[in-house]
Amino acid sequence: MRLVKLPPIRNCDRIEYILAACEGNTVLHVGCADWPFTQAKLDADRLLHPKIHEVAQRLSGIDLSTEGVAVLKQRGFGAIVVHDATKSLWQQFGRSFDVVIAGETIEHVPNAGDFLESIKTVLRPDSVLVLTTPNFCPIKRISRLAYRNEVVNDDHLCYYSRATLGMLMERCGYEVIDWKSHWWDSGALSKLVNPILRRIPFLQYYADTLCITAKLRP
Repeated sequence: MRLVKLPPIRNCDRIEYILAACEGNTVLHVGCADWPFTQAKLDADRLLHPKIHEVAQRLSGIDLSTEGVAVLKQRGFGAIVVHDATKSLWQQFGRSFDVVIAGETIEHVPNAGDFLESIKTVLRPDSVLVLTTPNFCPIKRISRLAYRNEVVNDDHLCYYSRATLGMLMERCGYEVIDWKSHWWDSGALSKLVNPILRRIPFLQYYADTLCITAKLRP
């Protein structure tokens, strides 16, 4: 057991954070379909993959869901394959990418180490991995826990903190070069309180999502 001193962390808009990294680059989007919400998010213009497609120089995608990949292909998005991201991505694509995006994905996989090792196979020393994942202690969850309620995606297997995600990345051979937090505007109450929460520095550790940019450690 040790005390981890956490450095300052600032908030960002998750979508803008991801798109800024993708602009003008070759991008691999891991978990691109977001099944079973693919169709609904496409119809509402809330799916991340089309937004990346608008700014990337070239975009490829993988997802474990056959159904989700089929929906994206029906909408005209090519270069998408059904693939398990814990298996070597190099064997699937045979090339590297400038940017790999893993948005809200790592919490779905049973072995995060295999997932990160697979991503390393398509990264160059100058490439980056942009990864976002739900925070383990969002302040908005406290009121629900008082009633013994937890709102969780049925496919989520774990949560990460600033410390545990940092240690995982380090052990898997990555250097995290940027940390941000994100507050979801997911309802009327969130939209009301988020502008206040974003202004309070220490509360950024209790935001909804952690956003990081990492590169291969020399």
